[in-house]
Amino acid sequence: MSKSYSLDLRLRVVTYIKEGGSKISASSVFQVSRPTIDKWLSYDDSGDLSPRKAKGNRSKISKERLVFVLNSQPDAYLHEIAEHFDVSYVAVHAALKRFGITRKKNHALQGTERKKA
Repeated sequence: MSKSYSLDLRLRVVTYIKEGGSKISASSVFQVSRPTIDKWLSYDDSGDLSPRKAKGNRSKISKERLVFVLNSQPDAYLHEIAEHFDVSYVAVHAALKRFGITRKKNHALQGTERKKA
């Protein structure tokens, strides 16, 4: 999710336009898109230019719980891990990627273990 623009920048853009600057020039000067400027002007008309609260839900998968499940069941498939968290296997894959966790097996170690047996 992207960060919202600061209140200071919003005020500078709105002030620039109210003092006679065009939306197009404000867009290029402040590196902000025209639709964003239009939205800020409507917010200013309503009296509140502050950034809105971010929407969305928190993830059901925490890194600590995911690592615990992976350590307790290292050979589990994504859909089996997903059952622990009551999410889809796609959500588990996204969480693994987000946390930088790989599940690649070390074939060099597996080969040495086979030779010992």
